[in-house]
Amino acid sequence: MEKLIADILVDVICEKNIASAVESAGRHKKGFFVEKPYLPSKTSVKNPAPLITYEIVEKEVRLGAAVIKLPPKAIITPMAKLLIDEKRLRVEKC
Repeated sequence: MEKLIADILVDVICEKNIASAVESAGRHKKGFFVEKPYLPSKTSVKNPAPLITYEIVEKEVRLGAAVIKLPPKAIITPMAKLLIDEKRLRVEKC
């Protein structure tokens, strides 16, 4: 019959989170016809380094590329690096 203190705390926290979620839901625009992203990015980086992902490298492989050209300061994800090594692609920096 008696609730444990932990159960009471969980109930209180959940109710508070649900109440704040419902309250904040009305403050954001919704749908496909908004001009900006749903929640704009809060990053302070003005020009982030380009990210070379597995999907980008895979697309180049499908197009028959033997060379991957990287922009300055590009970051290659580990999966992209594995694909580059597996397909024995040459990497050139622009």
